[in-house]
Amino acid sequence: MPYTPLQLAEAHLRMGELADALDALDAYLAETRDDAALRLRAAVRLRLPGEAALRGALADLDALAEPNAADWLQRSVVWQHLGDWNAAADAALNASAIQPQDERIAERTLLTLEMSGRHDEATALLGRMPRTWRWLQIGGDMAGRQGDWEAAFAGYSAALDHLRTVLDAGTNPLAASLRGTLAAARAGAALNLGEYPQAAEDFRLAAETFPRDLGLALMQAVALGLAGEMTAAARLCQTLLAEAPHLRELLRDQISRWPLLESLL
Repeated sequence: MPYTPLQLAEAHLRMGELADALDALDAYLAETRDDAALRLRAAVRLRLPGEAALRGALADLDALAEPNAADWLQRSVVWQHLGDWNAAADAALNASAIQPQDERIAERTLLTLEMSGRHDEATALLGRMPRTWRWLQIGGDMAGRQGDWEAAFAGYSAALDHLRTVLDAGTNPLAASLRGTLAAARAGAALNLGEYPQAAEDFRLAAETFPRDLGLALMQAVALGLAGEMTAAARLCQTLLAEAPHLRELLRDQISRWPLLESLL
């Protein structure tokens, strides 16, 4: 029995023959309107290079009779690739309206709103999310990108507090890694706020969690120096620079920001 055009397109796709798959789908869709075929043709076009392929995929997704959340998400991604973050945000909002409880869609929507400069909408969306460590971390990240270090510090602190209630960092390696990541993020916020002892403590925790990342230990030394503990800072710097001389460039960068640390070199 001969293949239908749709079956032929799927066979070409399995063989990686994108041009032939596209020809078969064009022939099929010339005769009928079929959402499954439109989605498949959009997927094929998204595997082809160039702006024309992206816009062709958008046209297919626009032609769907009953677009679902995944279709809107796909449109959001295409608009992002085309450099239109505002259209990407609108598409993500449509996806979120269909599946408001899907946190993956919500995170995508938040990203596109922020990237398109729609900060009030992004803040409102964030306020509707559950106060879990993950969303509190996302809020801290967003505040930091906007230069609101107090809000960033508060977000990371709340995320650490919530993490302690749901995971035991003493027995769970994943929890320990998450705690270290959040501590490093809070340390950066504390540094920008001039809360140097807190930054030093958070960098210490992060450095202990990720011992291969010697840059964290160096930042602990920087924070110690800024907190007035120059002897401890100098001792730590000497140890680190002996082990990893390349860290000298990172230290120079910090000294250019805080010249009082010159003696640490």
